[in-house]
Amino acid sequence: MGIRLVLNYSMRTKLILLLVVIIIFYPLPSSSIMSSTHYTILNDQIGMGAGISEGGVYSLRDSSGALISAGVVDGNTYEIRSGFYFGDNGTLSVTISPSTIDLGALNTSTVNTTETTITVNTDSETGYTLAVGSVSAGGLTDVSDGQVTAGSEEFGFVGTGDDCLLSASTSTAVTASLPIASHSSAINSSEINLVFQAAISNSTPPTASGQKNISFTASANFY
Repeated sequence: MGIRLVLNYSMRTKLILLLVVIIIFYPLPSSSIMSSTHYTILNDQIGMGAGISEGGVYSLRDSSGALISAGVVDGNTYEIRSGFYFGDNGTLSVTISPSTIDLGALNTSTVNTTETTITVNTDSETGYTLAVGSVSAGGLTDVSDGQVTAGSEEFGFVGTGDDCLLSASTSTAVTASLPIASHSSAINSSEINLVFQAAISNSTPPTASGQKNISFTASANFY
C-alpha cells in the first residue's frame, strides 16, 4: 500500500507535496509456517484443544495439552515465545488524507502552510512506529532555527496528535528516517496531523519551481 505526498513550489506560483506511506511488517520469523495455494497456517501445536471464550467485555484465548509450557524465554541474542497463542500475527493499516497537498503561491511577506492527516490502526500488542522514509533532493532550504519565517527561504513542518513525536510549535526539517509517531500497544484510529510550512526570500530565484516527494514508513512493533 502506498500513499504519496507531492510538493510543488514557485516564487510566483505554488508548491505541491506528494506523500507516500510504505507499510512494513516485522512479524516474528517462523520456520514452522505451513501454507498451500489457498491456506496459511501461521501457528500450530500438538495438543488437546484450543479456542476463544468470550463474555461481556472480555475475551480469553486458551489451549491445552501442549508438550511444553507456554511463555517467553530470553537469551543473549534469541527469544523463544512458546505456546500456540504466543505467535504475534497482528495487522497494520495506514491512510493519509489528502495525499497531494498544495502550499499555494509563495511570496516574501507570508509563511504558507498546508496539512495532511495520517491515520494508523494496528492490533499489534506492542504498537507501531511511523517515520519519514525518504525525501526528494532539491527544493527550498530546510528550516534550521526551529521557525519558518517570512522573508527567509525555509521549509519544515510541525505535528499534533496523541502519538505524534513532533513539536506542535517548533518547526522541524523534513529529513529521512525522522521519527514521526509511535505507540506502545494496539490502537484504533491514531491520527497524526502534519502541517507543512514554506517561505521564500528575495534571493529565491523568481522562476524557481519544483516538486518534493516525501515517503513515510509505518511498521507494527511485532515481537
